[in-house]
Amino acid sequence: MVKIEKMHKDHIFISYATEDSLFANWLTFKLTTEGYKVWCDRIKLLGGESYPRDIDYAIKNQTFCFLALLSHASIKKPNPLKERTLALNIARDRGIDFVIPLNLTGLKPTELDWTISDLTFIDFIDWGQGFANLLNKLKRLNSPCWPETGKSEVTKWFNLNTLPLKKDERLWSNIFPVLAIPAIFYKFSFHKKILDIGNIQEKWPMYRINNNEGCAFVNPNENLQLNYNRVEEIQWGVVEKCSGVKTQNIVQNLFHRHIIHHCINKGLKLSRGKKRLYFPSNIITDDKIYYTNYSGKKTYTNTTGIRNFRVANYQKEAIRYHLSPKFSPKIINDGNHFVILNLSIVLTDNNGNFLETKSAFRKKKKICKRWWNHEWLSKMMAVVSWLSDAQNEIVLINDNTARMSVSTLPILSNIGWGLDETGDANIILKESENILDDLSREEDNILEEEDYEE
Repeated sequence: MVKIEKMHKDHIFISYATEDSLFANWLTFKLTTEGYKVWCDRIKLLGGESYPRDIDYAIKNQTFCFLALLSHASIKKPNPLKERTLALNIARDRGIDFVIPLNLTGLKPTELDWTISDLTFIDFIDWGQGFANLLNKLKRLNSPCWPETGKSEVTKWFNLNTLPLKKDERLWSNIFPVLAIPAIFYKFSFHKKILDIGNIQEKWPMYRINNNEGCAFVNPNENLQLNYNRVEEIQWGVVEKCSGVKTQNIVQNLFHRHIIHHCINKGLKLSRGKKRLYFPSNIITDDKIYYTNYSGKKTYTNTTGIRNFRVANYQKEAIRYHLSPKFSPKIINDGNHFVILNLSIVLTDNNGNFLETKSAFRKKKKICKRWWNHEWLSKMMAVVSWLSDAQNEIVLINDNTARMSVSTLPILSNIGWGLDETGDANIILKESENILDDLSREEDNILEEEDYEE
């Protein structure tokens, strides 16, 4: 009986919290590729027997080793806690090395439950190095392994569950069509040299040719009190150059300045060096944009948020992130003009000071590491909804002489193939959908966790 029982103890059981399911999926595929039989409740029939209905029986009688995925989310959740307790009792009763804790989020020993705080865990802050260390551990334990079949099992799973189907699939872009643009711009001459050009361009979208000349679609703001003459009207679609500069380039520059001008009028600020637009705190109630997302659901997203980072001497440093849109207009000869919108974040400390470039880059990566395509798309739709006051276009110029506007609906594409997202096996795709009902709720969960500076 003992030999038969041992033969059946050939599976690796993965215990985790829902918040760590993407990592659990990745680990399941990686281990199976190496030839191990893995039980992960969200990826079934992959490299072993079907996921057991009686989990307690499976852990007691059919599991060779138990991987406990430890994170801020899993240490107190009932199901992972119950599974870990059972596995630890088995390890003590049998006197075997049965439980392998994997530290996903840099938990300190003092943050762990007392039952596992004395176990040696494998650090998975770096997934690649963590996986290499896990493989070494499994080899030392002589964990059952079938390397000759692992890759074929993973390939079989993907072939069965992720082959494209013949169906309509909608693809979203970050490209927004230009709906209206003036056919002419004006050349201005100034009675004295323009010295404070940066301040003037924030208040009046103007392309400077030199210190005494510039181009614009509209007359300067009266508050600027500029002494000028409007000396020439230029039909830029016909005239190729103005004062030696391509008119197409002038128009593209002016369009960009009008977008910045519109954003500043709405309350956005320019970062240090005036390189990036960003949402400052408190220009919107609770720093939340309420809008209808791309799936047609009403929700909201945060324009700013706070993350805590561990610095020297275990002190906490609160960093505020600000959503930062970047617009890139493209003026095309064929008349199909458009604007590309990319999103990033700008970081400040509690006093509103911008972070140094090197430190900011590391922190940006940590803050955005869980923002997948659906988050970025939804944040993008929130930004254009706010800039347009929830209308169908962002109006940049609207007077008796000119009109300029951009659509709030990006360019869409339809293809005749897609993935079947209805089955249990397509868990990686389903993970993306789970957040769409309330994106901001997921953001709030993220903000409550800590990251640790290395």
